[in-house]
Amino acid sequence: MREREHESARESARERERARERESASTRERETLHTRINKHVHQKKEGKIFACFIDFKKAFDSIWHEGLFYKILQTGLGGKVYDLIKCMYTENKCAIKIKNQRTELFSQSRGVRQGCSLSPNLFNIYINELADMLDQYPAPGLTLFDTEVKYLLYADDLVLLSPTKEGLQQNLNILEQYCHNWALAVNFKKTKIMIFQKKPRCQNHKYKFTLNNTIIEHTKNYTYLGLTISASGNFNMAVNALKEKARRALYAIKMKLFKINIPIRIWTKIFDSVILPIALYGSEVWGPLNKLDFKRWDKHPIEALHAEFCRKILQVQRNTPTNACRAELGRFPVVMKIQKRSLKFWRHLNSSPNSSLQFKALQTQELSPETSPLSQLVLDLTNQADTSTASKERIPINKIMNQSKDSYLQHWKNETKSQSRLNCYLTLNRKYELADYLYSVRDTKQRQILTKYRLSDHRLAIETGRHKKTWLPKEERVCGHCTTGEVETEMHFLLYCDKYSSPRDTLFTEMTTFIPNFNSLNPEEKLKILMGEGAMAPLAAKYVFACHSLRDTE
Repeated sequence: MREREHESARESARERERARERESASTRERETLHTRINKHVHQKKEGKIFACFIDFKKAFDSIWHEGLFYKILQTGLGGKVYDLIKCMYTENKCAIKIKNQRTELFSQSRGVRQGCSLSPNLFNIYINELADMLDQYPAPGLTLFDTEVKYLLYADDLVLLSPTKEGLQQNLNILEQYCHNWALAVNFKKTKIMIFQKKPRCQNHKYKFTLNNTIIEHTKNYTYLGLTISASGNFNMAVNALKEKARRALYAIKMKLFKINIPIRIWTKIFDSVILPIALYGSEVWGPLNKLDFKRWDKHPIEALHAEFCRKILQVQRNTPTNACRAELGRFPVVMKIQKRSLKFWRHLNSSPNSSLQFKALQTQELSPETSPLSQLVLDLTNQADTSTASKERIPINKIMNQSKDSYLQHWKNETKSQSRLNCYLTLNRKYELADYLYSVRDTKQRQILTKYRLSDHRLAIETGRHKKTWLPKEERVCGHCTTGEVETEMHFLLYCDKYSSPRDTLFTEMTTFIPNFNSLNPEEKLKILMGEGAMAPLAAKYVFACHSLRDTE
């Protein structure tokens, strides 16, 4: 009797360990799968992984109650807890409501409660034996460090894996037997075969796999745990899908709030707390696959969304330089958030139990870090910050990210200096932070016009002369509103052009009230003030708007 109790306790401990693994973040499952694709496919000449993504038909709604009670007892769980669960699902009565009418009550013998926190655990108990059957069967699996992996199971998402077609079919046969014994059904419309290889191609004619005498369709891409993965193992489709999903969310919010003049600080908080989590879903896995240098990253779909957001809230045109828009808002590229998430994920993997699949995946990657995007990213960042990965659980993430920020600021300075269009912006010599005028200037139209002149999104000759159709040498981009023959730059427009002498005289008189030595300042210092730097930003915005309106009247 005691031996049976001990065995039951050991089995219960194994069940709890499995439950903890299944409750772990789905990101780890994707990391495990991607590690196997990278190791078995991309690092072998003719490597293939035969996979079947299983979708159970109404998984939580089809659990057979009597079978569930039996499996709960098998785990060694009894007593009052068992009685409570059984009471929850015994003699349940249901009815269907149609408009204002309701059907007669009828008995419910299948399914677990929707929205109940216990339901996922009950499903895990119900399907646990399938994992044991797959583990015990001699069909070949994939090697993950020193562990054989035949499947990935997260809640009701099941992926069967094998290096051979015969092995995958054997796993499908086991699944068929289990579904028959325990009244589970497979949704064949969403259940697909995918053969991971370097050059994916349709394999319907060559490899046929069956389940319940039904041939399973092949696919070249599949959405697994919220991310679309292709047969080559890349996440390009997933990234584009995430961008569009986040973009729809952004514009849905804008449509709801378009009549409200929301402060820019609030917009940036909305973007960071609502939109970015959508766009960066699973970025710990797909992020390191990209070359995360700042110049290349600007062309990435997620950064393109970030740039679009910056331009929208600044109300400037699409061709306004991205680096200037980000600087105006004091925002860093999204890649830095991905770097931080990747570092935290790497640290988390290192602290995982040694027997867990995610830890095995990390061990596999670190056998050859030069071929592992995540390990290589961590190595590059730690080297850049002059730190070590030796103490893996205490890696100084904040220090590394501060160094990454410093690297970006140096990159930003060099890039901005190389853009002649931003010469005026450089003269402002401002800190890399949210510009004060963006919240001190209350008038939306005045703030928008001031932003346009700061970021060279205007119609002055110095800018229109750069356009392909109206290109002129710089010295020929003269002002057409006065007779000085000077190039129409921002400085000429605001300080010297005779056309705007009336609003200029009014402004300068007001300025001397607050800045007594204003008239004696050099042109560069005056331009900084007139461009909205400092406490006089509302007055400067009013003046720039007046000059702009006067120029547009002709």
